[in-house]
Amino acid sequence: MNKYPKIKLVDNPKQDAQLGVNFIKLHKGSSRKHLSRFLPDELLDVLDKNIPAKIRDRRVRLYALRRHRTDHAKISRNLREIKKDWKRVEGKYFRLVDKIFKKHPWPPGKYVGYTTVFWMYPRNISDKTFYFPYRHRKAHFANKTIAHEALHFIFFEYVKEIYGIDWKKEKSYGRLWKLSEAFNTAMENWTPYKKLFIYGGTPYSGTEEMTKKISKQWSRQKDIDKLLDKWLKKRIIKS
Repeated sequence: MNKYPKIKLVDNPKQDAQLGVNFIKLHKGSSRKHLSRFLPDELLDVLDKNIPAKIRDRRVRLYALRRHRTDHAKISRNLREIKKDWKRVEGKYFRLVDKIFKKHPWPPGKYVGYTTVFWMYPRNISDKTFYFPYRHRKAHFANKTIAHEALHFIFFEYVKEIYGIDWKKEKSYGRLWKLSEAFNTAMENWTPYKKLFIYGGTPYSGTEEMTKKISKQWSRQKDIDKLLDKWLKKRIIKS
């Protein structure tokens, strides 16, 4: 039997505060319109280029810490429900991923998910940590986010082990990231996966055509190696 990771779901206000700070720094070249999708209205003014970085970071941290403090009861209650909800589907999820990746072993790591008050759910491929919404207008949406991030972890591990492509050393990482997002979306719209998590996936901007092609490939032949052969050998390894 394949050994599955134990995913811990926790609330860590300081971790979430740092997420907000890091996200803005990482996307400093992005447009205000893009960044505003992930921040509350009361923080939009920190995107002003004239605001010093120290003041911006302090504002973002204070916002996150205050939200975690004032909404502590709600966050704790929702987190308990999210844990129960994930436990309901995790076994089926891991068995489904076994089918997709031919029972390839999961990579080692922390496998910790952190609640966030922001509207951004990034992941750290190296240590296997990620963020998920403590509340969402769609019921069970946290489950979909948890599964999505975990799918990234095994995707990059599989690509490394089977194709010899280490994302940390890959010069064309941007294309590999797009492929991983397109692959995830295609899987999320695959009927067995979609039934488990209720909602299908929406392609990331710039991956729409790639997602369509992968979905068609998977519908014709559900073989991860034959699918990835058409993308990795031609577009990553030889580039």
